Amino acid sequence: MELRVMTDAARFFADSLNPLLIICLVGTGFASRARFSIFKYWAACVLGIGAAVILAESGKYFVVWPGHPSFPSGHESFAISASVGLAAADRRWLWAVIPICLLMAWSLVVAGYHHPIDVAGAAVIAPWPPLAVFRFLRRRSSTPL
Repeated sequence: MELRVMTDAARFFADSLNPLLIICLVGTGFASRARFSIFKYWAACVLGIGAAVILAESGKYFVVWPGHPSFPSGHESFAISASVGLAAADRRWLWAVIPICLLMAWSLVVAGYHHPIDVAGAAVIAPWPPLAVFRFLRRRSSTPL
């Protein structure tokens, strides 16, 4: 019974944390209007998150690791890259998004969606595309992003 409750909780978190991060990204765009352009911020988030998720999903399509067909985790890639987007807007988001990413990693493994190595692979590749996009846009822009 306890294992089923933990598995159900893990499935709930695995299915609900990424939509929560989307809500936070949208809200951050509206709330921080004075610091950066809302449309630039959302465009940077879409480009960075999209690149990270496409990179993760291409690892499954081209079968990077034959023993692990779900390597790397697209769910965790989205969570980490969305967290980078939130932290790019305001560093204080780190206090919230690090536990969310850790909870997502735990829930994906416990729910049986991914192996620990799938989540670790996502942690290695996911932060870099959004970091590159935000860095590029900050250098090209005369106003802060």
